[in-house]
Amino acid sequence: MRTGSVVSGQLDAFMNVLPSDEARLEGAGVTVAARANPGISFALVPNLARPVPGDDAVREAVSAAIDRAQVVDTVLTPSYRAATAPLTSSNPAWTDLGELLALDVDRATSVLDAAGWVPGDDGVRVKDGERLSAKVLYITNFSASQQILELVQQQLAALGVELVLHEVPLAEYTQAREQGDYDFSWQSLTRADGDVLRTVYRGLGLDADDPLLATLDAQAAEPDPAARQELLADAQRALLERHLTIPVMEFTTVIASAPHVHDIRFEASSRLSFYDAWVEAER
Repeated sequence: MRTGSVVSGQLDAFMNVLPSDEARLEGAGVTVAARANPGISFALVPNLARPVPGDDAVREAVSAAIDRAQVVDTVLTPSYRAATAPLTSSNPAWTDLGELLALDVDRATSVLDAAGWVPGDDGVRVKDGERLSAKVLYITNFSASQQILELVQQQLAALGVELVLHEVPLAEYTQAREQGDYDFSWQSLTRADGDVLRTVYRGLGLDADDPLLATLDAQAAEPDPAARQELLADAQRALLERHLTIPVMEFTTVIASAPHVHDIRFEASSRLSFYDAWVEAER
C-alpha cells in the first residue's frame, strides 16, 4: 500500500521499504536510500544452557555452513550487507572479521564428523541417540526474517542440521526467551555505540570469571577511545572464534522518497532526520 501511495503521489516518503518493493520504486523514479543500523548484526544467538547449542562443534559447523552472500543475493537486495562481525559496519566500533564468517561447508562437515554427529536415516545427524535439531525463536519485526531463516534452514539441512523455526508475537518474545525453551534466538539491536555488545552478549550465561565478560566490562569503563576500540575489537573476535554468536546479515533501514523530496538524512542510529528536508512547492 505504501509503495503504491508514494508512486502515485499520495505520499512523499516512507521508511522500512520491503526488499521486494525496491526495484518497483526505483523503476518509478522514486529515490531509495539505505543505511545499516549501527548495532548488532542479525544473528543466531545460542542458548548455551541447552545441549545442542551448548556443543562448540555444532555452533562452529552452523556458522561455517551458512552462505551469507546467498542470503543477501536471494532474499534481500544490494541495500543490505552480509554480516562481517557481531557489530554492523555502521557502528563506530565495528571491526571487519569477515574471514571468520567465510562459507566453508567442508570444514563444517569435518567438525561435526569429528564430534560424533553422524548422518541419520532421515538425513538429520544424530549423536548418542539425539537428533541434531535446533529450535529457533524469532519475531517478524523485520519483514524478511522468516524468508532469511527459511533459506538458512535449507542450507543447514544439506549439512544434516535441522532448524525448527518458531515464530512468536512481539509482545511474547521476552517471556519466551526467559522460559528458555529454544536453542537459538534470531535477534539484532540498534545502538550507535560498541557497548551494545555488552547489552546483548553479557546475557549468554557464561561463567562469572569468563574472560569475555571481563573484556566487555572493561571497555565500558575505559576512558581512552583508542584503548576502548581495541577492547571492543577483542570482544568481537572472541565472540566469533568461540562461536558465541552466528551473525548472518546487517539490519538496514531503507527509505523511499518521491523525486520532489530532498535532503532526508539518516542520523547516527539510522533514524530519519528531517531537519534539512524540503519539498518542491510546485509539482
